Amino acid sequence: MMNIGWRRRIVLIGLLATTGCTTPAPSHFASLERAAERGDARAQTELALLYAGGGEVEPSDEKFIAWLSQAAESGDPRAQSLLGSAYEDGRAVPIDHQTAIALHKKAAHQGESASQVALGRYFLFGVDTNFEPGRGLFWLRPAAEAGEPEAQALLGRVYLHGLGRKFVKRDPAEAEKWLTAAAEQGFAQAQYDLATFYFDAGDSKTGLRWLQQAAAQEQTEALTMLSHRYRDGDGFPADAARSAELLRRAATLGDPVAQTELGVALREGTGMARDESESFAWFEKAAIQGYTEGQYNLGLAYAKGTGVDPDPVRGTAWLEICAKEPHREAIRAVSPVRRQLSADQREAANELREQLTARLPELPAPAVRRW
Repeated sequence: MMNIGWRRRIVLIGLLATTGCTTPAPSHFASLERAAERGDARAQTELALLYAGGGEVEPSDEKFIAWLSQAAESGDPRAQSLLGSAYEDGRAVPIDHQTAIALHKKAAHQGESASQVALGRYFLFGVDTNFEPGRGLFWLRPAAEAGEPEAQALLGRVYLHGLGRKFVKRDPAEAEKWLTAAAEQGFAQAQYDLATFYFDAGDSKTGLRWLQQAAAQEQTEALTMLSHRYRDGDGFPADAARSAELLRRAATLGDPVAQTELGVALREGTGMARDESESFAWFEKAAIQGYTEGQYNLGLAYAKGTGVDPDPVRGTAWLEICAKEPHREAIRAVSPVRRQLSADQREAANELREQLTARLPELPAPAVRRW
């Protein structure tokens, strides 16, 4: 079974809660199946959700997609939205952004907020479509005004950072308004962004309050920032053990920035016992996610034999991948490593670099990464 993104899981849970069918009784399932077979689009959508979520029904991606497709063709906006999300994330169907956009448009025109948010993301960030911030905001705003926390959080983040001088200008008042609306609903990303807003505004007390709330929900950026504050004694008494605990938690949750920072701390023995082997393992996890700093440190580890047997071929490949970003330190580091290679080793490094590059994902810019 293919993975489904966290946004889509939230959508699924919300829709299941709406239908009240998370654990259906056999009699209810039978009546729902009969209604679906008669062409009832609502029943088809609910049946699809049961096959997605399990309960007393064995999960089936095939039946999930089949029933959802029938409901979407009948015009059910929830089905159109969820099917669009399946094509967006590659759940049980190949990733197909154009099909996803078409389905989301149908649902969004009927007021489906999840699809309005999806279209906002597509047009704001140019994911397999034109970069059209105006259209992105057009779709986000009604969802945000209807109380959709993800729309509010994303709208707030856009106004917090801006999108280039000629697209969307920074607007602190709008950023605070929308981030607060989402944060008060418990949306962790908005809580973190609101914390950074207040820190920048000089209100550390309010910033810490929102930062702790986001970290309590294991928002990885918040965990990492809170780790820094315990490390530096900024707002709290300095506590190296607590700082290390928070950073390790963010890294364990898969955040490549935290993984790289943890790797550096373990390599240098900063705030924790030195462990070069574990340091190498964290650099590798960050590097294969496409994070440049992780790639740089992994390349150095291979080149110098830090936590791993020296391998100048792999070191060169990783440093050259990183240097193309461009990464200044990698550019400086790769030349002496490559000069040590024989002609055959240089050819092997070139081949490995191309193989690794083909497998690496592209991380979006930090301002949009969590979406």
